[in-house]
Amino acid sequence: MNYKRRPLKNILYIEDDVGLARLLQIKMERFGYHVDIVNTGEEGIESYKTNNYEIILVDNYLPGMSGIEVLKTLKLSEYDTPFIFLTSSGDEKLAIEALQSGAADYLIKDSNQTYLELLPSVMAAAHTRVELLKQTKEQDEALRNYAEKLIRSQERLNMALDSTDTGVWDWNITTNELFYTDNMRNALEVPQGKEATIEHWLSRAYPEDRDALWQAVQDHLNGKEKTLRVLYRRKTPKNSSREWTWVLARGLAQFDKDNKPVRMVGTSTDFTVFKEMEEQLADARDKAEKASNAKSDFLATMSHEIRTPMNAIIGLTDILTNTKLDNRQKEIISTLQSSAGTLLMLINDLLDITRIEANQVELEMLPVNICSLITDVTSMLAPSAHAKKIDFKVDCDDLKGMHFIGDKLRIRQIVTNLCGNALKFTDKGHITIEAKAAKKDKDNYEVSVRVIDSGIGIPADKLDAIFNKFVQADQSITRRFGGTGLGLSISSSLAEQMGGIITVESKLNHGSTFILTLPLKLGKVEKDEETKNNVCDENSCEELKPFILLVEDYPANIMVAEMLLESMGYEFEVANNGFEAVDKITANPEKYNVILMDVQMHGMDGFEATRAIRKMEKEKGWKKHSIIGATAHALAGDRERCINAGMTDYITKPLNASELQNKIEDAWKK
Repeated sequence: MNYKRRPLKNILYIEDDVGLARLLQIKMERFGYHVDIVNTGEEGIESYKTNNYEIILVDNYLPGMSGIEVLKTLKLSEYDTPFIFLTSSGDEKLAIEALQSGAADYLIKDSNQTYLELLPSVMAAAHTRVELLKQTKEQDEALRNYAEKLIRSQERLNMALDSTDTGVWDWNITTNELFYTDNMRNALEVPQGKEATIEHWLSRAYPEDRDALWQAVQDHLNGKEKTLRVLYRRKTPKNSSREWTWVLARGLAQFDKDNKPVRMVGTSTDFTVFKEMEEQLADARDKAEKASNAKSDFLATMSHEIRTPMNAIIGLTDILTNTKLDNRQKEIISTLQSSAGTLLMLINDLLDITRIEANQVELEMLPVNICSLITDVTSMLAPSAHAKKIDFKVDCDDLKGMHFIGDKLRIRQIVTNLCGNALKFTDKGHITIEAKAAKKDKDNYEVSVRVIDSGIGIPADKLDAIFNKFVQADQSITRRFGGTGLGLSISSSLAEQMGGIITVESKLNHGSTFILTLPLKLGKVEKDEETKNNVCDENSCEELKPFILLVEDYPANIMVAEMLLESMGYEFEVANNGFEAVDKITANPEKYNVILMDVQMHGMDGFEATRAIRKMEKEKGWKKHSIIGATAHALAGDRERCINAGMTDYITKPLNASELQNKIEDAWKK
């Protein structure tokens, strides 16, 4: 045992002779010690209890309590702070009594004060002995604990092996001796008393697995693999219900100084259940993927089938509003528009839920002005608020002029939902939208949008449930206000996908406050560049309009699109399917500036027609036509499918007149 002596620093000296005490203190301070002096045994005991001393010097003859009594009172063991007992000449009996009472050593105070010269070495020796005793005690304790843990560990290992299908093996490569635990000997049908061999182990493996098994062993022994880990099939004992068992063999080799393998220890575990579970999980995963794909295909088809007539209903209804109508007719048209809008919203909500569940929501990261977005939403809802005589207020001064990088469409969807809910559930009073931005670091901000209303409020026991799908705070809410309970669930999920959260504070009959919090990065918005490929100059641009080829196979949608294009002043022709569109382009490739292409049509669909047109443009050197895909699917990936097919842009049905015109103008200028 190696022990490095360190210098002592703090000493307590119990001595009633002030002169002797001071003399010793001066002497010890020359050696770098710090000495505290007390004059009585009682003071020494108190000082010991309140200070950390490395050694204690005590004189026997003290006023009141003697040095021996101090030792007996403290009852110090051999591992505690060492005491050096100081006696006058001829007091050897007292010194022996002091040692029996717990003193580490003693010195006789001679008249020549020789003891002062001896004292440093005596103290160091006493302190060293105590420290060595402590270390020995600690090591003995550690060894006892280790031995106990080792015994418990061995017991646990034995119990684990007995309760599982895991066997342990130990292969001495030098002597080729092989050790098996009992359960492994039984699994390999090695009779007791018979020597286990590698050859027998390999013979029990499935014939087609033997080469791979032995190769795995060699790869580990040759250093190609850090460990042995191989899954193979093994012959089961005769009394087993199955012929072959899947086994996972794992092992680790030991190498000598020349890096030659001398030993390998490992385990063999019955892996049959896990293998069967793995196969079942793979089968279940395949079925789930097929079911998910079938659901997506079904939703895509249903979306198209529902949106196709909805496009005609909404489009024709919008067109009728611009005709001469009496009051009763206006009321009917208004009801139609409202009902169609509600149905379309329900379809969109169901599709959003599907996208979210399938993790197919793709976020666009573009500059967005949150303040302008909120203003647009409130402007859209202002007529409804005015009709209910509700005061609509917006406070977003903190965000004016600031553009953040985010998904404008999704943020607008959340804000519209929160404001729409506030308007729906508020019959009187006010609705306030507050937006603020708190800077976190550099260009990173935490943007919060608070929607505060004085509406019906939410019961406290319903607050945790309102973000669940198809949940309303009360069933009477559905009967009175309508709705599916999807809006808040969708909004909450979208906020989480953007790294944010929606929280709510509410009190029944005292209104609610919904808080949208989003982490957004500050972005820069460059001034729009002038269109370089504009086909007209300042004087003639307003007079020129693109000639459009409308490709659509649904009669009602053809009627809607024709009326919309006529109202916008565009000239156009109609192709009733993809084949007809390709023929028209082939016959006159320079005639059409913009092609409005329905995606799903009988015969040749919009994707096939677009690819055919692009192929001819490349082969024949035609100008590249601007093709806008019109899709009623509105599912995740529609934009990508349109762009990948070669389309310039795409628009979803039902067609919105303003959006359609903007798409046409943008496509024409490209």
